[in-house]
Amino acid sequence: MLSGLDLVAGSTSRSWGIGMRPSNQQQQRFEKQCAQLINALQQQGGLFLTGSKPSLADVALFPFFERFQVALQLSEGYDIFNCYAGAIGQWMSSMRKLDCCASASPNLVLFAEALKQHQSLDFFDYVPYTAYQLHPHLRKYVEADLSES
Repeated sequence: MLSGLDLVAGSTSRSWGIGMRPSNQQQQRFEKQCAQLINALQQQGGLFLTGSKPSLADVALFPFFERFQVALQLSEGYDIFNCYAGAIGQWMSSMRKLDCCASASPNLVLFAEALKQHQSLDFFDYVPYTAYQLHPHLRKYVEADLSES
């Protein structure tokens, strides 16, 4: 989703960075790519890109949309969730209900704080964080695994 990265970078155009004031062209490019997602959802008639069951495409795209949503709300107040009459938000809500997405998703409040601090979507590639700093909900899975061994 290069157009999403570009939109988040805004006028600074810093790769994977969080900038300010994206141009109308950046927003239009992003929404044009989102239209492809919406078309797939509508053609399949389900909650996911291939219909009633999630696909690898859903799982691959969801983390990007989740991060774009948080970053854009922080910098510009742009709400992906409500794009296309809420269709993207409905898809994201469906994805968040999946165990694989719920366990892999960061705590969005903690993630927003980290984005504010580092001003980059890929800060975790350069700044060490423990698994629990952004994913405190994972503690229950690890503790359950440890108690079974």
